[in-house]
Amino acid sequence: MAARNSKKPDVEYLLAENKRLGQELDLFRTLSGRDGPGGQVDQLLDLFLQKAMKVFRTNAGTVFSVDRESNELVFRVVRGRARHRLKGRRMPIGEGIAGRVAKTGKSRLVRNARKDPHWWRRISDYIAYPTKDILAVPLHGRKGDLVGVLELLNKDDHRGFSKEDLAHLTRLAGTVGALLENILLWEESRRMSHRLQVLNEVSHLVNSSLDVRQVHRRAIRAATELVACEAGSLLLVEQDSGELFFEVALGAQARKVRRVRLKPGEGVAGWVVQHGEPVIIQDVSRDKRWSARADQSSDFETRDMICVPVQARGLVIGVLQAINKMRGHFDSDDLHLLQSLADRVAVALENARLFEQTQRTLMETSEALAESIEVRDAYTGGHTRRVVEYSLAIADNMKLAQSDQKQLELAATLHDIGKIGVDDQVLRKPGALDDEEYGMMKRHPVMGCEILAHISYFSAALPGIRNHHERHDGRGYPDGLRAEEIPPIARIIAVADTYDAMTSDRPYRKGLDSRFALQEIRFCSGSQFDPDVVIAFVKAFREGDITGKAEHIPRKPTRRPQLQPRPGKRSKR
Repeated sequence: MAARNSKKPDVEYLLAENKRLGQELDLFRTLSGRDGPGGQVDQLLDLFLQKAMKVFRTNAGTVFSVDRESNELVFRVVRGRARHRLKGRRMPIGEGIAGRVAKTGKSRLVRNARKDPHWWRRISDYIAYPTKDILAVPLHGRKGDLVGVLELLNKDDHRGFSKEDLAHLTRLAGTVGALLENILLWEESRRMSHRLQVLNEVSHLVNSSLDVRQVHRRAIRAATELVACEAGSLLLVEQDSGELFFEVALGAQARKVRRVRLKPGEGVAGWVVQHGEPVIIQDVSRDKRWSARADQSSDFETRDMICVPVQARGLVIGVLQAINKMRGHFDSDDLHLLQSLADRVAVALENARLFEQTQRTLMETSEALAESIEVRDAYTGGHTRRVVEYSLAIADNMKLAQSDQKQLELAATLHDIGKIGVDDQVLRKPGALDDEEYGMMKRHPVMGCEILAHISYFSAALPGIRNHHERHDGRGYPDGLRAEEIPPIARIIAVADTYDAMTSDRPYRKGLDSRFALQEIRFCSGSQFDPDVVIAFVKAFREGDITGKAEHIPRKPTRRPQLQPRPGKRSKR
């Protein structure tokens, strides 16, 4: 009898061990479907954790993953009452029991968590969750690198976790670690692929424009998208003072931020300019280089940031900043990507600067050519400048595209360049022109085009130069075009040119009153002038863009204004 009873515990042990092995096998089977996208593997880990909690009879558990850049553990998969508050949170490696396991690489069986010297009270107070005992094992990848920690809490047994539980969980850790490593590698590959794709896309966008302002705006949008942050800014160095000013800022308080100027060496941006080195700052409040003036002026709170130099011609011309990472922390990958973008931005800025310089030189040359005409005819002094101003005021009210406005400005500047070929006796005649002289004057639009035709820079302006004397009703010159056949910029110059001719003094008459000239323009709408251009001109006149002061405009006249130049005389316009 006694002999039979002595064998009973062995049978119970074998039954228990058989059950445990069956449960362990089931857990391994759960982990066997480890191939697939990261989201699916996360679901697999969640299912594993759920089953493991049943096997070990616990009420909470966590699979932590390691973030090597920030040296933190991330609550990746969480089960238990506080899972919604903990998922995605972070804790420093070395702090807390799981952090200690990650740091030492050794498993821990803690029977009384609150009395353990490594217990992280801050997280316990945050979730208000009573923790009794803990079982935690490190998770390693195939090459032995730490990839995470597996932790179970609160054994549903008054005896708590046992050494057998620890051994059991340790056996499972190898498979869980391999699975977690696959997830992390897949996510890293996907993240880098996406970032490189975005970098290529934004690089194309940044380099697809030679407009400096467009390059600036696109650079900041690209920066915030590339590293997934709340705000970004481009600060440029002012050559004379060395101060940094916010050329472009994106974010909720961007307008206020742009008013701030940083002294040489001031703040993180000033430091980067002086040293030419990029920096990552995870907590700006703890960094001595940080200047809070931009935040104070805008009610914005900067938590963390990356600041990289923008260099051209061997000099730091500014800095590119990414502020407040939306998820997690900035890492070295973010830094390298932002610096790569900054290098591309520098090339785009340099190209845009050279293009703008070339454009400015050509425009100055055009203005010099136009002035050479005015020198020959003292009575047209300032005419070109005024026609340009009036034309651009009209274009602004017509919402003309910026590129079209550039061509309009060039055409308006050179609209009379063909008068170089008009005889001085005709050009400087103190009286009105006769029919023969008027015929000679009418050739100046064609001569202007012939002079400039071989210079490609002026090609887009030629229609405005050739056809600014056409009429809406088709009775103009040199081609007799009508309505929509007349190039848009020529229709605008026609109104601006006529208004200035009417309001300017001539040897044979005094310039007309501006309001009378306005009424004449309105009366000729639909016959001499494009009605849409006239509407825009009237609006510009009303707002003060023509005369320099806002004015009340009476209704359109039904009869032609009474005051007219003497009949039979021809203007030199």
